[in-house]
Amino acid sequence: MEEFSLIERYFHWPIKFNQNQITKSVGDDCAIISPKKNQKLLITTDCLVQNVHFPNNTPADLIAIKSLAVNLSDIAAMGGKPAWYTLVLGLPQAINETWIETFSKALLEQSLKYQVDLVGGDTVKSEQLFITIQMHGYSQNKIMQRDKAKVGDIIAVTGQLGGAALGLKFALDSDEFSSISFTKNEINEALNALSQPIPQIELGEKISHYSDCALDISDGLLADLGHITSASNCGAEINIERIPLADCLLKLPKEQAVKLALTGGDDYQLCFTISKKNWQKMMKNDELSKVCSKIGQIVSSEGIQLLKEANPINQLPDLNIMHLKPGYNHFN
Repeated sequence: MEEFSLIERYFHWPIKFNQNQITKSVGDDCAIISPKKNQKLLITTDCLVQNVHFPNNTPADLIAIKSLAVNLSDIAAMGGKPAWYTLVLGLPQAINETWIETFSKALLEQSLKYQVDLVGGDTVKSEQLFITIQMHGYSQNKIMQRDKAKVGDIIAVTGQLGGAALGLKFALDSDEFSSISFTKNEINEALNALSQPIPQIELGEKISHYSDCALDISDGLLADLGHITSASNCGAEINIERIPLADCLLKLPKEQAVKLALTGGDDYQLCFTISKKNWQKMMKNDELSKVCSKIGQIVSSEGIQLLKEANPINQLPDLNIMHLKPGYNHFN
């Protein structure tokens, strides 16, 4: 199919949610957008590449779901509301129209679910499949940033961690945990955590009323918390017994489950810091108190120290996690 026919047939959708701001979208050289007065724009871009960010055999609909979700998650991490996005598709020769139709349908469904509009983009021929989305959101309130952590702040996370990392093991047919009998539900939970992450948009907005500092957990808790400590010129202490582990990890030996939660990545939960005073206030919110877990604190010394029962891990020979790789690295 010719490029412009492909775009017109599969990606030229009516503007549903931001009609007052979007006056021109797909079909011209540029989109024309008029942000509201006093509206701070949030802009993020993520590129997903076949065999780097998703296995070769990943279905088209799951690729669409994850491609949008990881961008929505960045907006959520700053307490913003996503609004519109652009899409670039790099398509190998082997991709057929059925694949494009399936991808388009899933992307449209997710766009309607999260109330975001597609306003432009590009399609190109490529040796390898890739999807690049630039998501625009906005905030009229406080924006959480990585460099706002303060010594004494509590470190907290939303949801559960490590499920996606186990899902990747299953997706790649790893035999690392072949001695463990997982149920079908446990396997599906892990695979869904990997391929269909849920961006924490509403939680991010609510947490922003109490916190100044947050990010989403994409590369692993250790790696992403390291971005906070680096940007804020501080350190962190993490009590590994407080890390909320995904239910599908509970059959694993505790050390292996903790490793996946610390370094696996792809959780797309939020990690944030918050003053003790604001933590007490936030815990009075029934919804937030159920889904937010306190796992440590910000300290003045550099680096991230892992603790068990208040003791440094390097003093506990039974836990061999001192030399963990901190998380996913795009160039390693």
